[in-house]
Amino acid sequence: MNPSPLSPYAAEHPRRSRPVLLVLLVITIAVGLASRSFPETLSRFFTQNAGDALWTLAVYLSLAFVFPPARWYRIALGALAISFLVEFSQLLDWNWLVSIRGHQIGRLVFGQGFLAIDLVRYAVGTAAGVGLDFILHRKTRLSRTPDQDDQDDQDDPCDGPTDL
Repeated sequence: MNPSPLSPYAAEHPRRSRPVLLVLLVITIAVGLASRSFPETLSRFFTQNAGDALWTLAVYLSLAFVFPPARWYRIALGALAISFLVEFSQLLDWNWLVSIRGHQIGRLVFGQGFLAIDLVRYAVGTAAGVGLDFILHRKTRLSRTPDQDDQDDQDDPCDGPTDL
């Protein structure tokens, strides 16, 4: 029995469109910066929660841009792992890391102060990335045959082992 095209075991993307990913990444970064820069014009819920979710969405889109043929769950795990590592690194007070966080870009990239709720926000950002990925590539997945999926598994050097 072959997996359905929507199954997590099916090859998801023959290739993602890098121009589309780049546009989405720029929009995500702009909205994320706006959530931090203009809190008085946005809802309190949005300004308190969106930044971290959008940060992880940006990581997801960046990984998808760098590895366009990778399966969605690998990109999702990578984005979540990077986000969690950055959050847990906020528990460290190494001088060089504190110095980096003392600058605006360092705070935006590495954050400041560990908050457990941020882990939930990162999960939401990852889920948004997966959802966006599925929406953008639904037609591609539904039109593929199992033979095409098998061929992609054999030809894809970026995807690694297929039995995960």
